[in-house]
Amino acid sequence: MKRNRQIASLLLASSMMLCSTPDAALPAKAAGTSSENLTPCIKADVNKQKFSHNEWTGKNGAEDVFGINREEAAVTLIPYQDTAAAAAAVWDYNAREDSVYLQMLTREAGGSWDLTVVQNQQQAD
Repeated sequence: MKRNRQIASLLLASSMMLCSTPDAALPAKAAGTSSENLTPCIKADVNKQKFSHNEWTGKNGAEDVFGINREEAAVTLIPYQDTAAAAAAVWDYNAREDSVYLQMLTREAGGSWDLTVVQNQQQAD
């Protein structure tokens, strides 16, 4: 098995070396590959300004640009037991913990979490 791996690696290394060396038998210019008579389909203007840094101002038709290279905003929805608890959480961020349906992973008020790591299901039982 080890011998087969050595032979395979030797063949792979030699084929990589042969492919990476330039072949002197190929001419520098093959027949029919001249680019003298070609005309460009699209002429690119490399000096054209692509980013003006005024995209946020709403000038020149960019009124709908709100952010460049920015992820969309996201919201975490928390269900509440009644509308009074939901309304209280709007004005006080920490009042979201008063929801009956939310359990924080820090477990500060109710004690500590017990964590046991096992390797398989038999040890867990």
